[in-house]
Amino acid sequence: KVTVSVLYWMPETVLVCSDGRCAVSDAACGASRLLSTLRSETDSALEVPTPDFCVAVTSAAVEFLEHHLAEPFAEIEPPLKQSFEDTVSTWDRSFLTSVQQRGPHAVPELLTLSCYLDIPDLRSLCAAFLASSLQNCSDGDVFGLVGVESITEEEIERSCANFPWLRP
Repeated sequence: KVTVSVLYWMPETVLVCSDGRCAVSDAACGASRLLSTLRSETDSALEVPTPDFCVAVTSAAVEFLEHHLAEPFAEIEPPLKQSFEDTVSTWDRSFLTSVQQRGPHAVPELLTLSCYLDIPDLRSLCAAFLASSLQNCSDGDVFGLVGVESITEEEIERSCANFPWLRP
């Protein structure tokens, strides 16, 4: 009796970051509308430029995609009707804690990357986390959370003129 193994070659999808590269499995690409669309348009290797993002943030997005292949993401309905901690899974809370440890701007950058790659579940998770984190924060805390070290009154007025909804 002879056993024959057949190997199927799957073309690689790679996110090319500002400081490195992150491979994404074909299955995980399905959770990103952008990657899924790009993947469907080619049978060859795919490199997707993500030059505004570092490998630490991009690898976090890939980690999220890979994890939720096996454990489906529980949808978050805005507005949060209970605390963030009671709304999301233990894994998702732990994941965001590890992302925060990658740098002060990591969660807002991950939110931006989730918008760029069109990953609705990751966008929902990051937005809920940031919204929850912003409750009961001072202006200084809010600025720190989104990576602004200082802001002048003139910059605040200019921003409020462009975005009137910023005014309390």
